[in-house]
Order: sequence, then C-alpha cells, then structure tokens
Amino acid sequence: MAIELQMPKIGLTMTEGKVVEWRKRIGERVEKGEVVFVFETEKTTYDVESPSAGFLARIVVEEDQTAPVGAVVGLLAEREGEVVERTAETVATGAPGAAPEPGPSAVAAGAAPEGRLVKPSTMRRVIAERMVASRREAAQTEMSVSIDASGLLAMKEALGPAVEAEAGVRLTVTDIVLVVTASAVASHPDLNTRWTPEGIVYLDAIHMGFALALDDGGGLVVPVIRDMARKTLAQVAKARAELVERGRNGRLGPDEMKGSTITVSSLGMFGVEEFTAILNPPESAILAVGAIADRPVAVARQVAVRPVMKVTLSYDHRVIDGASAARFLKTFRELAEDPSPLLA
Repeated sequence: MAIELQMPKIGLTMTEGKVVEWRKRIGERVEKGEVVFVFETEKTTYDVESPSAGFLARIVVEEDQTAPVGAVVGLLAEREGEVVERTAETVATGAPGAAPEPGPSAVAAGAAPEGRLVKPSTMRRVIAERMVASRREAAQTEMSVSIDASGLLAMKEALGPAVEAEAGVRLTVTDIVLVVTASAVASHPDLNTRWTPEGIVYLDAIHMGFALALDDGGGLVVPVIRDMARKTLAQVAKARAELVERGRNGRLGPDEMKGSTITVSSLGMFGVEEFTAILNPPESAILAVGAIADRPVAVARQVAVRPVMKVTLSYDHRVIDGASAARFLKTFRELAEDPSPLLA
C-alpha cells in the first residue's frame, strides 16, 4: 500500500513549493516523524516529516522542481522492495530536461561566460521582485540623523542582567532600538500607515518587523514582533531572540513574517555606519540603523568623544510629509539619547 507524501500548505497565501532536497534516497528506510524532504516557499525553507514509517519507493517531484499545494511529491511503501504506483497526478515545473522558461538569456549568444551562473532561489526571486516593485511604486525618499548613543549603551549595561534573568536572553542595543522606535511611532501615527487606492490606512497596532539576513547569502527575511506597544523590554528581547533562532534554523512560519507595519533594519553588527534601506511594501517607513562608533562631537562648545549612531529613515512621500518624518526622527533621537521615559 502506498503512503503519499504531499506538498503541505504553510499559511493562507501559499499556492506552491519547490522541493530543494530529498533527505532520503529510493529504497531507504524512513521512520515516522523523520524529515524526508525539504521544500522552499517565497519566504524560507521547511522540513517535512514523514507521516508514518516505511521505505521511500518513488520520488515524483525531483529536487529543484515546483509542485502545487496538495500535490503528491513522493510515495512510501510499507515493506522494503514493495512496488507502488503513482496514485495522483502532480504538476511540477522546472523538471530536468524540460524546455527552459521564456525570458532573456543570462549570457549573450556566442559569448563565452566569464563567471559562474547561479540560478536564484525562490526566495531570492521574490526579494528581487519586491524590491524593484517598491522602488517603482512608492515615492521613497530618505532623511538621516546622528544620535549620541551613550544613553542606549548605559541602558543596556544597567538593565542587561535584569532582562536576562527575566527573559533568559541577552539584551542587545537592537532590542532597545526596537522599543524606542515603537514609542516614537506611537507618538507619530503617520509612520504607521499604508497607501491604498482608496486612501491612507492608519493602522491601530504597531507590528515591528526587523530585517534578518540568513547565512551564506541565503536571502533576507523579516520576522515580526506583534503589538510592540504592549510589550516590555524583556518581552521584546525574548521575542527577538526566538525569532532570530527560528529564522536561522529555517523554522519561521509564514504567520511570523507577515503583518508588519514598520521595519527596522540594522547592519551595525557588520560595522556599517550608515546606509539606506528600501521600503518593505506595503509599509510606509523603514528605519536603517548603523553601527555605534566613537566620534568627536561638540559638547557645550568643547570637543568631546561620544559614541555616535547614525539612523536613516526611508519613507513613502505619498503618505508621509517631510515635516512628519523630521518630527518622528526628533522624537526618536530624544528617546534614544535619554531612554529613561520608556521605563516609566
């Protein structure tokens, strides 16, 4: 008797998935609950566990092929050596030997390639499409400020032990920046909006996305911490740490990566001091946070060395005026330089 392995549906919007790896080969024993294949959506990759024990008897959808949700991608046999028949039709694309998809060639006709061609993953294709669409459809502009990060560092030092005792995770500057951002957004609701053909939607809750780069150029995901205005610093630190771990292990679910209303992107851990982030549609704003670096600054007409952090706000000018963006950054800077009101 054949046991079907199907392409699962992960999230409401998923319509298809691409098999990226079979963990078992034909004839190998598979235990119940053991990962038998890995598939990829536009967001990330997922391990699929076997619904029962058996032997992998047939692979219907090969690696790098795409199949619709619910399609049979493989068959298990109950007994070793048992012959099983394909019980359902599966529409797969990208099959070995299939005709190439229409589109421009990667290398001009007659020209010798001068490098290594790597086909983009589903995630990379979606990232490319979304970023191009964001630049094309939104009236993105940017605004930057420099911030004395002494207050952020002092808060991290002072509250780190208490947060670790409560949440079991290490407090980071990013955690504090997320809380500061949420507080500033609450004071400036223009930032928590989105453009629609019918009008501007002012969103009630603040769901904070934060950009997370996957290892080895595996793409970018944006996990979401929901209801930021209701969370304590310890709760934000715990949620951020858990989402980072799940993201790097390929265990994020679609519901954990949708619904963000504003995004924070930080590259400070890589030593990048200043950069511009592209809007994450349909959001109207994204904050790019650079590294904290000691810089000479003027303090009371004297030159002093201070830890300086540069942040750049990218915003959709269809929704947010320049003055509104400036007021938000003013509030953000005040809270970042003196975060003590956040503890009140």
